[in-house]
Amino acid sequence: MFPQHSAMITIIILDDHQLFIDGIVHSFSNDPEIAVTGFALDGSSGLAMIGEKLPDVVLLDIDFSKTRENGVDILKSIRKLPQSPKVVVLTGHCEASLIEQLQREGANGYRLKNIDMGELRQTILDVYSGEMVFKYDSKLANENRNLFFDTPPILSDRAVEIIRLLSQGFIVKEIAHKLGIAETTVNDHLERTKRKLGAKNNAELVYLAGKSGVI
Repeated sequence: MFPQHSAMITIIILDDHQLFIDGIVHSFSNDPEIAVTGFALDGSSGLAMIGEKLPDVVLLDIDFSKTRENGVDILKSIRKLPQSPKVVVLTGHCEASLIEQLQREGANGYRLKNIDMGELRQTILDVYSGEMVFKYDSKLANENRNLFFDTPPILSDRAVEIIRLLSQGFIVKEIAHKLGIAETTVNDHLERTKRKLGAKNNAELVYLAGKSGVI
């Protein structure tokens, strides 16, 4: 599922939201410079995978609500590995004290989950090249805001089905066949949902749907 590309920047994703992971995997599936080589839904599995696959960059969430793990502790454990990768914290939490702590513990980057895929891609490239990338709204950080997420848009059951299938790699024709509906109906749902989430294309739609927690 995750072929190794020696000439590419390899990344592993640690996040407990599968659909969010699927959106990133889908978006980078044909990228000429970045390859997702694995993901984990919890810290212990993630650390084992990092030690095995030796990625260049790790995308790390902070809040693992399902396993009750602390992403800062996972970051500390990553830093103790013999071959420690670059780490970009990708989260919905925006607190000044957290950002300062992440810098102290050796994170190479910090971005909020409301960035678009183009910004995420550039962050990975910049961190890989040796830059420290900590971008956030200082006003929000000082207000200790959690941006994940206040008012997620409501999607229809059919829209949820379609996005789930899209995240699994099915194309419009295949989705229509599986659901027993016309291709035009699938496209109509996709266009309406892209407008709701502010997505520019299907890959960004999957990514935004995952990060907002609407499906």
